[in-house]
Parts: sequence; structure tokens; C-alpha cells
Amino acid sequence: MQNIRHDVKGNILHIEVDLSKEIGLSQSGKSMLIATSGGGVAVSSEKPDTRFNVSVYKKR
Repeated sequence: MQNIRHDVKGNILHIEVDLSKEIGLSQSGKSMLIATSGGGVAVSSEKPDTRFNVSVYKKR
């Protein structure tokens, strides 16, 4: 994961992204990536079968 923090409180998943950061261009070069989970990520060790996938980007 890049520029993403997550936490589970009870049954609520909290995802935090710093929107002021840029981590590089998308593969097409059309967008600037701000954050990515890099694929499906387990929500927690207690819920390994529950996953999330996040991409945050903006146009160049």
C-alpha cells in the first residue's frame, strides 16, 4: 500500500489518504496517482476473507 492507512473499529473500516501527496503517474500517463492499495488488502487479521481495493488519482 502506498499513502493509505486503514483501521477497523467495531464493524467500521476507516481509510485515510493524504490528498496532498503524489506517488507517481498511472501506467497510461494520463493520471497522477495519490494513493493505491496495490490490489485486494485484508481488512484485518480477524477478518482475512474481507478485503478492500483503493485507488485515488487525479487528472494531470
